[in-house]
Amino acid sequence: SSGVATLPESVDNSSNENGKYFPEIDNQGDVGSCTAWANGYYQFTYTMNKSLNRVTTPENTFNPMWIYTKINYGIDKGSVFSNAYDFLSHQGALQMQTMPLYKNGIADKDYLTWHASKEYWEKASDYRLKSFNTLALDTELIKTAHGYAKDYRRLLEEAKSKDCMVNDDLRER
Repeated sequence: SSGVATLPESVDNSSNENGKYFPEIDNQGDVGSCTAWANGYYQFTYTMNKSLNRVTTPENTFNPMWIYTKINYGIDKGSVFSNAYDFLSHQGALQMQTMPLYKNGIADKDYLTWHASKEYWEKASDYRLKSFNTLALDTELIKTAHGYAKDYRRLLEEAKSKDCMVNDDLRER
């Protein structure tokens, strides 16, 4: 034995104990908002709800269009994840209960409107990232370097509750 553990081909976190923190699978449609969907709708919803230990519902899922309209420079040509994380750090995210993604069953495809209401900006500031970091990891390195993967898992465990900033009043709800 070489001492290197064999990692599974894939892992479905939606089917284990973490599944309750993921939002429903949804579709960005023909808007170039994939970064906001990946970082805001999926990852931020999962991270925030897990840190609050609350089951994800349609109401407490975070709206990707809130993020996308602020980081796309007024054009529908996509965006970059570092801008999404920077926005989530400084401005925060809005839950669907405050700013619904669907109106009369139709997805909001408006990629220009900034939704300037004071209420929206105040509520978004309740849910922010405390910090974020990027890791440049080679997939093959992760597959073969068990020690690195183990350290990476340890770092994720240490960081999972430290990287979300939540208005303290919300923790009581």
